[in-house]
Amino acid sequence: MLNSFCAGTSRHNLARVGALMAAVGLAASLAACGGGGGSGDGSSPGSTPAPPPPAPAPSPSTAGDVSSTVQPTTYAAGSREATAYTALNAARLAGGFGTVAQNTSLDEEAANQAAFVATNYTIASGFGGLDWDVVTLDVLQPDGNETGHVQLSTLPGYTAYSWTDRAIHFGYPSTGLVQESAAFFTVATSGDNGNNCVTGLLSSPGHRQAILDPRFRNVGIGFSTLAEPFANTNSTLYGQSCYIATAAQTSTYSTTGEATTPAGWVGIFPSNGSVVSSVDDSHGHGYAPSVTVDSSLTLTTTSFTITDSNGNVVPTTLNLDGGNGYTNWAFATPNADLAVNTTYTVAFVGSAGGAAFTETWTFTTPAQ
Repeated sequence: MLNSFCAGTSRHNLARVGALMAAVGLAASLAACGGGGGSGDGSSPGSTPAPPPPAPAPSPSTAGDVSSTVQPTTYAAGSREATAYTALNAARLAGGFGTVAQNTSLDEEAANQAAFVATNYTIASGFGGLDWDVVTLDVLQPDGNETGHVQLSTLPGYTAYSWTDRAIHFGYPSTGLVQESAAFFTVATSGDNGNNCVTGLLSSPGHRQAILDPRFRNVGIGFSTLAEPFANTNSTLYGQSCYIATAAQTSTYSTTGEATTPAGWVGIFPSNGSVVSSVDDSHGHGYAPSVTVDSSLTLTTTSFTITDSNGNVVPTTLNLDGGNGYTNWAFATPNADLAVNTTYTVAFVGSAGGAAFTETWTFTTPAQ
């Protein structure tokens, strides 16, 4: 089972998510700041939340400068961090969102927070081991930030309160724009936990915005494992957490700051013809396709529909559990889980910065 909290940015709100991933035998919870349900600016407790950042200045070239190259990393081959990095960049490339490169300061931030929650937010399980204290991790602090993303100075292992402060502590530029997303797993086998972390976050609209945002150029990934396993008569289970920090070194356009997409670019997710990982969106609704345009543009939706293979239109709600201060994203969220092993057609009609466009594509749900 995969639970989730919010995708965090220093200028966006929080969102709570939860998902079941029975196919891989996971019990988990996701955390991130960047969805709906409270607000926070990633600074100290009690601070006044900042508004969403202004749109960056346009790139000097209409070609844009998102990267199409997956950079090498120092992650150990076959490690959770390496598989998460590969899965994230594969998803970004498939939709034209541009790749993100490993940043060791963000790695340290992500690993530091993963270790902090493993130290401070566990409870006794029913099998004589430890479980994630997902109730406490989901609690909002007075400034609106979720507990799973902050560090309270009274607790062991404290480094800095927010993801932004921690990134700066570990050497990331203080001018940076940083987001953080997280997943908490209980696993019966080693599995591909890096891939499971990314696919789980992608199923949640708020988390998807955080980890696919085309502005970002950098990423850091950190995991932790509970020191004590769950145990029952059939298996031994291990609790793991996964934190992903995505960022740009400045909140304005530059070669190291926010990236821009090519003129006329439209990002769709899931990609055309792909098979998605789940029938739901981790919020109790169906898996939600999305459309994205460059962050300098406002996306206006005229219609956004999903049709099954029999021609039936799926009842949806526009931008449910998405938004997060973004004006360049749109989600069509099914009101209930989608059917398994079914191909759906998505049709979007709208405009970007006043320029009309349409997108039509298909995706297929897994055979669960």
